[in-house]
This record gives sequence, structure tokens and C-alpha cells, in this order.
Amino acid sequence: CYAWTFWARSPRLLMEARNKPLLSYDERKIQSIFLGKIENSIQNGNRKNKNWEDAGIEIFHCPVDKPGPDHYPFTKEEYLEKLRNSKFGLALAGYGPKCNREIELLGMGVVPLIAPEVDITYYEPLEEGTHFLRVDDPSNVKEVINSVSESEWNKLHKAGQEWYNRNASPEGAYAITR
Repeated sequence: CYAWTFWARSPRLLMEARNKPLLSYDERKIQSIFLGKIENSIQNGNRKNKNWEDAGIEIFHCPVDKPGPDHYPFTKEEYLEKLRNSKFGLALAGYGPKCNREIELLGMGVVPLIAPEVDITYYEPLEEGTHFLRVDDPSNVKEVINSVSESEWNKLHKAGQEWYNRNASPEGAYAITR
């Protein structure tokens, strides 16, 4: 088994959303976001292992619901648009330690806040402080966000975009596979 790549839950929709220019720091009106849901006991264990809803994330939505689109308030397009308007995005483990969320965050130009349980093993590793920020506990999320200046955010954003293009975009994933 070799480290490789990963993709968004809806790769085609992510690519369509990326047809619009990504927003600058000042244009992003949502400071921080987590949009997800809990569909099974594994996700429940990974997402309720700490009180992430108390982390101070500006938009935090993680209902415990039955599977299916009728139980989630956002379409996939609305989800991606909310990411597009966000500066920081929390990534929690989902059904397993690897999750689509960090790819979707990077794809939409959001700086990921990666929880310890999230597997970020890729062919080209994501680097803490270069492509993402680590949040070990809900209590340090606001501190991590508040420690990042606009110029530091721009560096993280740019490095994240470069990594995404090399590793998770259709062209980048194909090049790695080849």
C-alpha cells in the first residue's frame, strides 16, 4: 500500500465550483466553518469524541441524522459556496481517519484546521504550518485562528492551492497516478 491522493465527495461539483475565482481574505465573510453530519456510529465516535461544537467555530453544523440528502440543510453546491466564503475550516475524521473534507477545504481555498484523528498521509505530505494548521482540542481552535495574520493566511492559502493543484486536482491526481 502506498500513499497516493484523495478526492472530494463530489469531484465534478468541486471542479465546477472552482470555475469561479477563489475569494481573497477580505472577501471571505465567514471566519470558520464545519459542515458535516453523523450518519453512523463510527462518524459519531470520530466527531463527538470531543466537544467540537463548543470550539468557537462560527458556522458549526453537525446533526446526528438518518442518511440521505433530506436530512441535511445544504445542497452540495450550497456547501461548496459556504466553503468558498470561509477563511478557516475544521476537518474532523469521518467514517474513517481519511476524509473528503480537507480536500474540499483546500479545493475551495480554505485553510484547514486539522484535528489529530484526521489522516493526512498523501504521496506528497501535507505540512503543518505550510498547508494546514493543527487543532488538538476544541479549546485551542480560537487561539489558533486568532494567531494567524492576513499575510500568514495568504501564505497558507497559496501553499494549499499549489498542493491541491499538484495532488488532488484531476490533473494533479492523474500525474501522481501516472
